[in-house]
Amino acid sequence: MDLAAGALWRAGAAAIEERETPTGVLLVAGAGPGADIGPLLAAVRDRWPAEVMAVDVDGALDAWRAFARPVTVGRRLRVRPPWVPAGRRAALVEVLIDPGRAFGSGAHASTRLALGAIERLVRGGERVLDAGCGSGVLGVAALALGAAEAVGVDRDPNAIPASRANAARNGLGDRLTVTGRPLGDVVAAGPPFDLVAANLLLPDLLAAVPALGAALAAGGTLVVSGILADQQPPVMEAAARLGLVPLGEETADGWLAVTFAGHADSRERARSAS
Repeated sequence: MDLAAGALWRAGAAAIEERETPTGVLLVAGAGPGADIGPLLAAVRDRWPAEVMAVDVDGALDAWRAFARPVTVGRRLRVRPPWVPAGRRAALVEVLIDPGRAFGSGAHASTRLALGAIERLVRGGERVLDAGCGSGVLGVAALALGAAEAVGVDRDPNAIPASRANAARNGLGDRLTVTGRPLGDVVAAGPPFDLVAANLLLPDLLAAVPALGAALAAGGTLVVSGILADQQPPVMEAAARLGLVPLGEETADGWLAVTFAGHADSRERARSAS
C-alpha cells in the first residue's frame, strides 16, 4: 500500500484514505476541486486495479472526526481535537485544533514531523513563519510553546478562517497573523523570521524554496515537510543552491522532514533566486 500511496501522492492526490475491506485494503484518492483525475489513474492502473467513483465530499471530509485522537509530539506538546475529551492531563503544552476544511489536524505523518521539529526548536521569543499554514496547527503550536509571534500564509481560502479560529480557541489570536497574500510578498514586506516551517507537497515546496530562504533571519532555521522520503534529492539540491545547511532529517510512514540552518549569505542568495 505504501508504494501505491506514494505513486498517488506524486501524481498530485489532494488526499488519500485507507479503507479496510474483506479482501484487503482499499485506497481512495481524491484530487482538488476542478483538478484532472487522469494523472491519478495513470499512476496506478498498470500495477493495481483502479476505477473512478463518486463520493459524498462533505461526508468524506468529516468521516475522520469519529476516529480522531490526541497526538503527542516530543516531550512537550499535545495536539487535541476540541471534541475529544481531555482525559488525564500530563505535563504537556496542549493545543486544540479543528482543521475544518483545511489541512492539518496534527495526525498526518508530515504534520507530526513538522510539529516534532518545532517542539525541539522553539525556546521562546521567536518570530515564526508557517508557509502553507492550513489549519494553523504549526504556528499555533509554536506560539503555545513560547514563540513571540507567528505569521501563517496559505492560498486555500479555507485556511484563513480555520487558522484564525484555532488561534482564538487557544487564546493566541492576538499573536497569529494569517494572510492569503503570495508568500514572496509577505516575506518582502516584513522583518525576517527566526523559524520558518513549510509542510508542502514537493512541487509547491520547490517553488517556495527561494521565498523560504529569503524569509530567514541570520542564524534562522528552516523546517520543510510534506515530501516523500524518495523525493529528498531535489529538495536538498534546491536548498544547497541557497547555501542552506542541513541539520537533520526525520521520517515517518514514508514521509520526510528536513531541518536546515541558514548560511550567512542564504538570504541574499534566496532574494537573487526569487
